[in-house]
Amino acid sequence: MVAPQSPESPESREFRQMRHDVDDVYGLLISTSKRLDTVWGVQRRHGNRLEEIQQSLDLQTGRLDRMEDNQRHQGEGLVRVEGRLDRMEDNQRDQGDRLGRIEDTQQQILALLRGPAES
Repeated sequence: MVAPQSPESPESREFRQMRHDVDDVYGLLISTSKRLDTVWGVQRRHGNRLEEIQQSLDLQTGRLDRMEDNQRHQGEGLVRVEGRLDRMEDNQRDQGDRLGRIEDTQQQILALLRGPAES
């Protein structure tokens, strides 16, 4: 009769099963590690690309800020031009009124020079 082997013995069925399980777990760890390395590499590339996109967005934001500043300055300039045009319009209206009064005065002078109207 064969004496039963202790579980620690390399020839025992339990030992071989545990060894097989450990080898399977080790294989899974290696496979998982390779997958994690692949995922990490992809994430690193994505991170680099996102940084490039962020830099591009920062440049565009700077350009838009400068455009807004330019438009604000142009708007302020247009307000000044509008004020000048309003003053010119007021001056022309005043000159038109003066010319109208001068014309009325000239008509009165002509009427006086011609004398009383004959009936």
